[in-house]
Amino acid sequence: MTYRYSDINQHDALYKAARTYPGGVEALARRMAQPSAAVLYNKLRPGVDTHHTQFEEVSEVIESLQEVGKGDAAELPIQAFCWRHGYVAVKLPAERPAAGGELLRMICNVVADEGQVAGTIATALSDNWISPQEQEQIELTIRRAVQGLLELEKQLHERRQAPRID
Repeated sequence: MTYRYSDINQHDALYKAARTYPGGVEALARRMAQPSAAVLYNKLRPGVDTHHTQFEEVSEVIESLQEVGKGDAAELPIQAFCWRHGYVAVKLPAERPAAGGELLRMICNVVADEGQVAGTIATALSDNWISPQEQEQIELTIRRAVQGLLELEKQLHERRQAPRID
């Protein structure tokens, strides 16, 4: 039987993300100065009860992925951890507030994300049943939409705080 790793389970997400590191978990273990790749595999692999990943090690995995340009993969375990505890992580935007055109694009992206949520739910309900995979996809699209809304709110707040230019 093949195990299906989930993007919304924090342990699965961390394992999936770590596997995207260039050279795989073996290279990541060397970078993190782990005793061996087998030890890191056991710490990361869901369902292994003999080894556990420490909080600092999770941060090291995420930072390592970010440093090699795998930021999208690094977001998975962060999002899954927050989702498990009833939070949504929002990636902080660049230091400068969004300009008029950028703000309009951001609003359009948020609306598109909300449309994708509705489309995902409609597709899932087409057979009057929601499978576990469909449920996970719905949760992921909702999470993206909520993140977009929160980022938009932050940008609007920053825009409101900026001095008025006539």
